[in-house]
Amino acid sequence: MTLEDTIRDLSHQLRSSERDDLRAAAVATGGAQVYADMGGILVILESGDVVCFDPDTSTILPVTDIRWRAVAIVHGARKFPALARLLPPRPTGAIVCGGSGTVFGNVTCGTCFGLGWLDSDGSTRQAE
Repeated sequence: MTLEDTIRDLSHQLRSSERDDLRAAAVATGGAQVYADMGGILVILESGDVVCFDPDTSTILPVTDIRWRAVAIVHGARKFPALARLLPPRPTGAIVCGGSGTVFGNVTCGTCFGLGWLDSDGSTRQAE
């Protein structure tokens, strides 16, 4: 199954969500909602791009910050294992960052943004 097919199927499933905001995100974007907080709902589109949907204004904005893109992809892969193909490969020489990508059990790490590792120079460019 292609990424496009996977996202389309997930979006279709989310359109029947009991939560109005998740249903609205799926309908407005055609993508799969993977993460939500007070800033909005992160959605992965069929193209693999990440957007942020604001349920209060129905605004859809592209996610250009590589950190938030990493959060979306990591949460997407955890929520929907079929999206694991979007995870960047761990490079040779990567630095372990706690290993699991979370702190305090379930809070996304603010250093590796959920990946559990950093590039050998400590950067987060792996999420580009």
